[in-house]
Amino acid sequence: MSKLQRTPPKCPSNPDISLTTSDANYVNTRKRFTGGYDSEFLSTLIDENFNTLDVKIKETITNIVTSTIYNELAKISHSLSSLNTTISELRDENINLKQGITDLNNHLSEVDTTLSDLNEQAISFDTRLRSIESQVSKDNYLSDKLEVMETKLAAMEQQARDCNIEISNLPERRGENIVIVIINIGVVINQQIQPSDIILAHRVPHVGENDKRPKNAIIKFKSKILRDNFVASYRAKKGLTSDHRIKYI
Repeated sequence: MSKLQRTPPKCPSNPDISLTTSDANYVNTRKRFTGGYDSEFLSTLIDENFNTLDVKIKETITNIVTSTIYNELAKISHSLSSLNTTISELRDENINLKQGITDLNNHLSEVDTTLSDLNEQAISFDTRLRSIESQVSKDNYLSDKLEVMETKLAAMEQQARDCNIEISNLPERRGENIVIVIINIGVVINQQIQPSDIILAHRVPHVGENDKRPKNAIIKFKSKILRDNFVASYRAKKGLTSDHRIKYI
C-alpha cells in the first residue's frame, strides 16, 4: 500500500486565488489513484510467494523422494532377505547334492567292485564250463567206446555160451567127476564124447539155500557143433529113465 500523506496545517483562506512563490511551497499536490500497485511492493510480494512456493515444492519433493527411497529401500531389503533365504536354501541343497554325489560315487564304486567280482566269477565259470564240456565230450567218447566194448563183450559172452549146456536134476554124488558123467551120457545117447571135447564142467549153487534139489551142471564143449550134436542126440534118444533135463544156456 502507498504511504498516506499528512494533512497540512490549517491556515486562513486567501480569497486571492493566485499564489505567490512563497505560498506555493505549502501546496501538496496529490496524484489520482489509478487502482494499481507499486512495483516494489509487487516484486516483494512475488518474491515472498515464490519463496513460500519454493519451500513447499522442496518439502513436497523431499517428502516424495524420501518416501520413494524408503519404499524402494524396503523393497530392496525384502528382496535381499528373500535372496539371503534363497542363497541359504541353495547352500543346503548344494551340501545335500554333494553328499548325494558322494554316496552315489561310493555306490558306483561298490557296483564296480561287484561287477569286477562277477566278471571274474563268470570267467572262472566259463573256464569250468569249457572244462566240463571237454570232459563230457571225452566221457561221451569213452561212453561210446564202453558201449561198443560192452556190446562186443556181450557178443563174446553169448558166443562163449553157445558152446554151453545146463543139465538139471543130475544126481549129485560126493567125489563125482562130471566129465566122466557126460562121457557116459554120450555113450547112452549114441554121441561119442572125448575128454578133450569138454573144456569146462562144474555145478552151480541154487539161489535159495533151502533148495534140496541137485545143483545144476554146466558143461562147456569145445565147439558149438559138438554141443548141438550132443543136445540133438539127447532129444532123439527114446526110453531114457533119468528125470534130468538138458537145455541150452
